[in-house]
Amino acid sequence: TVCADSSTSYCSDVALGDNCTHTPGVCVDCPCTCFNECMDPCPLDFLNDIDSDAICGDKDSCPFDSDNDADGDSLCADEDSCPLDHFNDVDGDQLCQPIDSCPFDAFNDEDSDSVCRYDTCSLPLDMHAALCQDILLNATATCRMLDACDICSCACAHECSDECPSDAENDIDGDSICGPVDSCPNDSLNDVDSDSICGDDDSCPWDALNSPLCDQTAQNSITGEQSGGLSTNSFIVIILVGCAVFCLIIVILVVVLCCCPGKACNRNRQRKVVPQQDTNGLPLYTNNAAVHSTSRHAALSTAVSVGSTSNVDIGIHKSAEAKISPPLSSNQPPLD
Repeated sequence: TVCADSSTSYCSDVALGDNCTHTPGVCVDCPCTCFNECMDPCPLDFLNDIDSDAICGDKDSCPFDSDNDADGDSLCADEDSCPLDHFNDVDGDQLCQPIDSCPFDAFNDEDSDSVCRYDTCSLPLDMHAALCQDILLNATATCRMLDACDICSCACAHECSDECPSDAENDIDGDSICGPVDSCPNDSLNDVDSDSICGDDDSCPWDALNSPLCDQTAQNSITGEQSGGLSTNSFIVIILVGCAVFCLIIVILVVVLCCCPGKACNRNRQRKVVPQQDTNGLPLYTNNAAVHSTSRHAALSTAVSVGSTSNVDIGIHKSAEAKISPPLSSNQPPLD
């Protein structure tokens, strides 16, 4: 650009006094000396970059927003109710980020347990879309570990949301009932004996009568019912009963095997035993051989003596032998 000052001395004095833009007509008289000050920085911007972001209005997407839509919601600060909140107070609590500690919880952590609710959610920014998609597809991704609860509010709602928004201890007894609606917030069995005293205050939580000696049987029964099966003590009782039945069967078998054969033997002893006889008609014995042998010799001697004295024939001897009485059984006394 060609320029020419009308008066060198005058323009020098103006420049020294920094009057290029403050004295009327100086830019016309001293265009070269006051070139930088007098030349229009934004010749197509009447307001000459009013937001001072070094972008002239004809090129500035947000000519009145020096941060040029800092939250990336396509709303310039002069039109954005929450210029730093991309979600623009999505929970409607009249608090914008970063002031809103729970941007998706209209009650802003009402139980003050530092866990927000996620009653609402919004699609993530484009810059975070890939991360949120990965969380949805990857079951092992942890929103809390990635600090993505607010970034991916929809994908992380199930993990990050306060399950007991009105319970600061978040179901401390683990019975899946939150404190405000839990009749016994510190008793996981919720007054199991129904005596209107919760287990943490009940001196005998298993006994509705609260006797000095608590009813342990009631505890075992209730514990078994709630566990969906038999308690440990119930199994012990069943085992003991089974052992008792087994022992009883063994005793019965022993009695049958030992006593009944003995009675049969006694009956056999009471039967009359007919001894066998030899060719002379004298009894033969298998037991007490010595005694039986002596008796047999005595009978033979008597028969011979009678035969020699009376000269009787063999038939008489046999008759005499036949008259000799057979030995008595063991149950009868011997004859003289």
